[in-house]
Amino acid sequence: MWAFLTGMYLGKIEEKIAVHNDLMISTYKAEDFNDILRYNYVSFGMPGYSKEKEELYHWVYNELISKGEEIVPMAGYWEDDLWYQAISDQRYYGWGQSDPDHTDYFNHLNASDASYILVLKDSQIYADEQAYFDSLERIYDTGIGFVARKELYE
Repeated sequence: MWAFLTGMYLGKIEEKIAVHNDLMISTYKAEDFNDILRYNYVSFGMPGYSKEKEELYHWVYNELISKGEEIVPMAGYWEDDLWYQAISDQRYYGWGQSDPDHTDYFNHLNASDASYILVLKDSQIYADEQAYFDSLERIYDTGIGFVARKELYE
């Protein structure tokens, strides 16, 4: 199947048919299917999700969430936050993880009942607000990130 679609895409078969047939749909589908193939080919060849991050997320779940803490928000990229919420069994939405000045995120953080926060050291928010995050009392620290007691952001 993929060989057929790749052949159609590379040989521009759909375009050739469209030129000679008015009934042919003007959008070509072989290219879309080849994008899926290319994405899968590239993705499967890449290393998996960071084991260090997974271990940190599991620590939050095992030591905080499963023992009654309702929310431990993450300071990191939104892509990491989706994995984190899934692994740690949390659901908090609309925290503005992609907000460039982080105002929305800190407004949510200050308004939340969270006692702890997880911070990823490779994130833009950590780089931009490192003084704040480094001032927090850390309760668990790894090379990739840390969990700290939350204090109000001013």
